[in-house]
This record gives sequence, C-alpha cells and structure tokens, in this order.
Amino acid sequence: MRKLIVLMGLVLVVASCQENPSFSELEDATLANRMTEEEEAAFLLSSSKFEPAYRKAVDRLSETRTQLTKGVEVERLKSADGMLVIQSAEEFRPIYDQVVKADTVWKNQYEAEIDALVKLVKADDKLAAGFEEEDEISWAIEDLLEADRVGYEDVMQNVSDRMPISTLWGQVKRDSDEWLASQEGVETPNWEQYPEEKYGIEPYSQLFVNNALTVNIQDTVREVEAIVSVGKGDEQLEGRVLGANGCRTFRMRRAFGDNGTQNGATRLRVRCYVNNFWIWKSYGVSCKGWIRRRGRWKARRYEKVLTQGGTIISHTASLQDPCDPVFAITVGWTKVRRHRSFSINRTLWGPDVYLGVCRQGFAGVVSGRGVAVGVVMD
Repeated sequence: MRKLIVLMGLVLVVASCQENPSFSELEDATLANRMTEEEEAAFLLSSSKFEPAYRKAVDRLSETRTQLTKGVEVERLKSADGMLVIQSAEEFRPIYDQVVKADTVWKNQYEAEIDALVKLVKADDKLAAGFEEEDEISWAIEDLLEADRVGYEDVMQNVSDRMPISTLWGQVKRDSDEWLASQEGVETPNWEQYPEEKYGIEPYSQLFVNNALTVNIQDTVREVEAIVSVGKGDEQLEGRVLGANGCRTFRMRRAFGDNGTQNGATRLRVRCYVNNFWIWKSYGVSCKGWIRRRGRWKARRYEKVLTQGGTIISHTASLQDPCDPVFAITVGWTKVRRHRSFSINRTLWGPDVYLGVCRQGFAGVVSGRGVAVGVVMD
C-alpha cells in the first residue's frame, strides 16, 4: 500500500496552397504558428539535406512493414460463424506473440526514424528556425509520413485487414478516426463519447474478438466485453471475485488529464486494466496522448512517463477463494517513451491460471508536457 500511495503521489508532483516559404521569411518568430501542414511539408522537403534522408526513411519503413506483416501467420487461425475458434494456448499463442513482436518492432523503428530526422532538422539552423520546439518538428514529420501512407498503426491495421473475422480493433480504429475528424474546430470535445472509451479490452486482444464482442474458445462462445469504469457507481462490485479484499478479473479503469500549452491543448489518458480471456490473461497500464493544433485533435508523439504499481494475484491452485491474498505479488515498473501510445503489459497463458488485480491496490500514473494523471483499480 505504501508503494501505491507513493505512486499516486507522483501525479501531484508532476502536475505542478501558397508558395514555399523562404528561409528569410522564417526569421519572423511568428511564422511557425502561421504555417499550414502543407507549408511545413514543402519547407522541409525543399531542403537538400532533409529530402533525401526522408525518402530513405520512407523506403526503409515500407520494406520493414512488408517483412513484418508477412511474418504474422493469420491464415493459420480458424473461424466459424464470424468468430475465431481457439482450442488451445499451444495453437493460438504463437500467432498472438507474432502480432505483439511485429507491432513492437514496427513502432520502435517508426519512432527511431522520426528521431533521426528530428536530429537532422535541429542540426540545420535554417530548418530549425521554422519551428518553435522539438515536438513541432516531430509532428511535422509525422504529417509527412501520414501523407506518404506510412502510419504508426500500419502493422495492426494490416493484421486486422487479413483476419478471417471483422475485428473489434478495426471497428474501434474506424470509429475513433471518424470521431476525431468530426471534432475539428471543437476546443474541448466530450471525450466520454470517444469510441475508444467504449471498450475495456486492450488493443492486441481486440484483434482476436469480432465486433459483436464474441469469440469461440474451446467450443464455447464467450462474450468478452470488459467493464469500463470512470468512477465508483452502483456497478462497482461487478467483476469482483469473492474474497477478503476482492480482485478484478475483467475490467478497465481510465482517466484523462489535460492542460493548455503554448502550441495547443494537450490531452493525456491512462488506463489500468485486467483482461481474462480464459486461455490468455493480461494486466497492465497504458497511455495515449493527443495534441490540438490548427483546430484539430490528433494522437501525437511526445515524451511520456508511465508507471505501473500495486498488487496482483496469480496462481494455478484450486482454491475456494481464488483471490486468496497469500498469492499476492507486488509489481512496479516505469517506462519512458515518445510514442503516441504504449503500455506496460504482461500476458499469462493457460486455462488453469488465475489472474486478478487487487481492488484499490493496483494503479497507473502517466505524465507528459505538463500534464499528469493517475487511476486506481476500483
């Protein structure tokens, strides 16, 4: 409990169509605020240093994406009645692991290529003069990649498109993209309506569930929607396993934080979750950040510090009370990334494994760009 109190205390501490622009024009300190995305792209690509380096980065990313997606053997998955059919961890786990590995490698290289290009821009005084801060350079490069059809979620999108079912991940992605686009010009959207917030299932598992939230596991059709909690209401005891303190076995708790910045609003989300899919079980915390620029909200990369801490219970014993605190384990990790979203996650395997996170004893905290927010599993 002491570690949990310290963890949540971190929140309080941390929260304290025109012609290409010329370099002479960029000497005006306010020009960066006036450039459109198209002008930023034209400005960067007009550089004889940046343009060839950028093209090589696109080529490398495209080649890597092709190789990684080929390595995910979704054709081995079985389906019936619009659902995946999973009989055992032994047959399913290799494909799940392929997805996680491919997506992780892809996102790390995507980030590394942007970092290298940002470094190149910062080393050139004329290019650097066009931007007020390093994050602005980063976002301009993200926009360039997006225009060239190279995206942060490309591997996940490819896997979803190739799956033998219509995946929940694909539906959430489409609906969320459309919702964000509809918020153009809205300074403070109602984030409770954001489609990503409807589901308490972590993204990798969303690939293996259809958009009716069902999957066939060991010849039984399972409805797998986890409960999303934004506070303590009448439903707070749902998902609780009987025991002295109670554990959560299928739930997601999440919270938002925001702050005004010089270049637009920053939105930061932290999630604390446990998902129990009978054959595979996951727990952890995740974060995602958005920035509002030129009247539009977009998921953006910027440095975030994500911390997970608290108590879980895991065992394979046959107990009347599976949430027996004798099997409690204290966990605590911190991860720092510039990724637009990332997680601290662990997946356990096998139908005989019990996994629960302790109520009021498992938490996540994230901070970045002057915003900090935390959440505790209820």
